[in-house]
Amino acid sequence: MEDITTQVRGPMGSTVKLKIVSPGDDDSKARVVTFTRGAMFVPNPWGSDAGPAIPGTEPSLPSWVVSRLSPMRTQGSFLVILPPDYDKSTRKYPVCVLLHGAGGNERQFGTVSTQLGRDGVIFIAIRAPFSNPDGTIALKSPSYSAWPSDPIPNDSPVLDIALRDYVDWIFDAVSDVQKNYRAEEGKISLYGFSQGGRIALSAAAFYPERIKSYFASSGSVPPETVLTSERLQRMKQENVQVWMLHGREDQTVPVSAASALADRLKAASINVTFQIVTGGHEITDEMASVGKSWLDKVVRSGK
Repeated sequence: MEDITTQVRGPMGSTVKLKIVSPGDDDSKARVVTFTRGAMFVPNPWGSDAGPAIPGTEPSLPSWVVSRLSPMRTQGSFLVILPPDYDKSTRKYPVCVLLHGAGGNERQFGTVSTQLGRDGVIFIAIRAPFSNPDGTIALKSPSYSAWPSDPIPNDSPVLDIALRDYVDWIFDAVSDVQKNYRAEEGKISLYGFSQGGRIALSAAAFYPERIKSYFASSGSVPPETVLTSERLQRMKQENVQVWMLHGREDQTVPVSAASALADRLKAASINVTFQIVTGGHEITDEMASVGKSWLDKVVRSGK
């Protein structure tokens, strides 16, 4: 191979002809390949200054480089969706946070409040903290995700950092609403779709003392680093009420994964209501009706 590399070197733009003979064949079956000499890029170890990098490639990190995440000082976007009688009333309202899935945004997902019914609740539609370039290109509208677009393994502590930062951002938004609007203080409720369901459960696992209930519609499953036995025990002690809804034909998050998660939460003696209905990875009218029942029985009732 080194001999071939030496022989094909030469001025850029000049022609090279290679005769290729497969092992065991004679020259009568040889193939001649012709190409023009160009620039040669040689892969270099990460961090090396010897030569140019291969265009369009990203070097893998060596073991002595550690990838981390840390909070940035920035501003996040969320919507406060007030009930119809807010201006005519003096009462305080329970808070329900809406968490969109990967590729969504707070403006698009905020419309769920109309499906669920705006009466008697202050909704907060939260924008996930990380931009989703692929989703923006595909949907031709701003899209966001719960964690960076860079791949993060489920067993990585970096993912746990990203999840906790998102959950802390949710409670920052809640604090702002409780300060500036007639929102009830204390425990809140969460409604999450797809990846948003994963975040809702993560919030309940991190801070069960702040969560009254959460509703996961077609929710994905948090990594094992989040669902420790100690955290599940605290969810039980704080009596976090869990409602899970899943479409039988969901091809994005299999219903089997949701069923296994529901069984695990029930095994920890957590109060779980789990329903499987007709539908895919979506929010149909029937699914919205189940969500409205949750709001009536758990959020609006004050129980």
